[in-house]
Amino acid sequence: MKRLKAPVLLNDANLKQLFHLLSLKLPKFDQDLVLFAIRAAQIASKKNSDHSIPTITEWLSSVSLQSAKIDYNHMRCVLGIWDLKNQRIYAAPGSTVPNEKQLRLAHSKGGKGANQLEPGFYQDFIKGEHLQGKARGHSALRQSASRFYRRPVNSWRITKNAPLFWGNPHDNLHCAWNLDPEQTGFSSAGCLVVAGWPACPRIEKQTENQGYWKEYHSRVYQSSQSRYPLLLLDYNILLKAFVQKHPQIVFGSSGEVVRKVQTKLKKLGLYLGALNGHMDTRTYRSYVNA
Repeated sequence: MKRLKAPVLLNDANLKQLFHLLSLKLPKFDQDLVLFAIRAAQIASKKNSDHSIPTITEWLSSVSLQSAKIDYNHMRCVLGIWDLKNQRIYAAPGSTVPNEKQLRLAHSKGGKGANQLEPGFYQDFIKGEHLQGKARGHSALRQSASRFYRRPVNSWRITKNAPLFWGNPHDNLHCAWNLDPEQTGFSSAGCLVVAGWPACPRIEKQTENQGYWKEYHSRVYQSSQSRYPLLLLDYNILLKAFVQKHPQIVFGSSGEVVRKVQTKLKKLGLYLGALNGHMDTRTYRSYVNA
């Protein structure tokens, strides 16, 4: 499928519209931070939009994103924090896909060892530690529930034809161990990562977070919020929702749009569940395999 190229502006109003177009309900937690991750995207440069690339420390009223090609060696995704209360955004370069080395290694083992999370709305990230108890362990956000993910079984690259799995692959949200998104390399076998370097005193004598990860981490950890919802999308899904103004559905969507999909799948004999209007595990598996 040809990747769409138009830039997309994210701000408070557009993000609220996006949740509506995806048939998602904004969560009501004890605070107001919602995380987002856009795959195959990068923050637009000034020559491509009216917005310059933000500095590491900035909260923004809006950020312009543009399409980027995933090559599994460079960070070509955007991870952000949406502060609903103050109607502002923090955006950082990072990755939502594994790096090539981990993918090739996993492919040689039948897919085991590398994962790529499916687009969807997940509401279970909690504060914790990545690689807990190990030398490279550092504070991060941990997944605490199951979700869909794909593995490099048929090819080392993960495509829409890669096998779909359900479970908790423990793909956390942590730093990328690379300060510069323009430089090759990032540390991920499936975790979501933000450009930067972690506070990891047990190795490298690194006692403070650095780069975008420092700012991302501090914004999350200074909050008293106990759970963090995260919206993970491919850039094409984001663009289609805004350009076509037509409802899209992802894992976690609910409502009449999903009910219509269930009805159609049932008529085709591809879905045997209830017409409950929820894009749950059974519905999603039928939907992507249709």
